[in-house]
Amino acid sequence: MVIDMFRYLSVDFDGVLHARGPWKGPAVVNGQLVPGALKFLAECSEKMRVGIFSGRSAHPGAIEAMRAWLVEQAHADPNADMWLPLLEWWLVKPPAQVFLDDRAITFRGEFPSVNDVLAFRPWTHEH
Repeated sequence: MVIDMFRYLSVDFDGVLHARGPWKGPAVVNGQLVPGALKFLAECSEKMRVGIFSGRSAHPGAIEAMRAWLVEQAHADPNADMWLPLLEWWLVKPPAQVFLDDRAITFRGEFPSVNDVLAFRPWTHEH
């Protein structure tokens, strides 16, 4: 497996990999896995560096809790031991070629209206 080291994918944890559960603190991960997340991480880790971050990352115990939760979720994947160790865990959103985040508006050269910004809702709040 050859990874182009100039390709970085930055993946937000909460709302992208982890469907938010009731908030119980930054070191507690109690939601469900977003369907397709493991397959996506496995496929991307074959082609690029994948880093996971969250607003909770800088809090004591948070990265360890997120990592343990993901390992637990991946137990059914017989190939998890090949791709899980490739994942990087970042304290802050790093520079990357691509960001995958549930709380973002794509900037396409024109700024959205204030009303569009105020009306934005992540997919987890659309239900």
